[in-house]
Amino acid sequence: MSPISRRTSLQVLAASAAATLAPLTASSSAPAALAPSSSEAAALAALARQFIAQHRVPGLSVAFAHRGQPAFQAAFGLADEAARVPLTTQHRFRIASLSKPLTAVAIFLLIQQKKLQLDAKVFAPAYGLAPDLEPTSCPHLAAISVHHLLTHTSGTWPNDNRDPMFRFPALGHAELIARTLRDQPPQQAPGQRFAYSNFGYCLLGRLIEKISGQSYPDFVQAAILAPCGISGMQIA
Repeated sequence: MSPISRRTSLQVLAASAAATLAPLTASSSAPAALAPSSSEAAALAALARQFIAQHRVPGLSVAFAHRGQPAFQAAFGLADEAARVPLTTQHRFRIASLSKPLTAVAIFLLIQQKKLQLDAKVFAPAYGLAPDLEPTSCPHLAAISVHHLLTHTSGTWPNDNRDPMFRFPALGHAELIARTLRDQPPQQAPGQRFAYSNFGYCLLGRLIEKISGQSYPDFVQAAILAPCGISGMQIA
């Protein structure tokens, strides 16, 4: 098989009838020039099988657009290995940290609505995230701003073996935040170093709830997803 270019790979990365893992669903309005040839479809099927075998995943789903419009979408492999249920383009996948950009958009919507400021201190009494915090008792904590959490520069709670989001999965948000602030207070001033922080985005989610008066999923659905015509996403 001759090598295919990155552009060609993108063009065919949606499968075809020649793919043996799952059928292709193509947009009826997709430009004819983007339709994969039989050789490209065969190359795609081979790539899909190779990826599934190499990474030991049950299946994969692919979609791409052309000039802002959906062009192709396809699914390969299985949604349920035990029951041998084929994967389709309607099955949902966990997006993990790809939810962080959604959280960031929600924060900036509140800023745009003048309900929040980028330099606002996250643990200010008005937000109620740390009701028992005395600013003088932990100045580094009191100095953390919305900007610090968005940019992972709060200086603490990194994604390592002490990541609060994975150490205490049974705790509710309020309990988790209280315990983390008690047991893992920041040891340096925010803004001095980058440390990728899942817990930081958990705090932003709670800030969104406090300011909007809605749950995180309700606010994101109404303010971000619905205007984009997205209705199938949900909290896992």
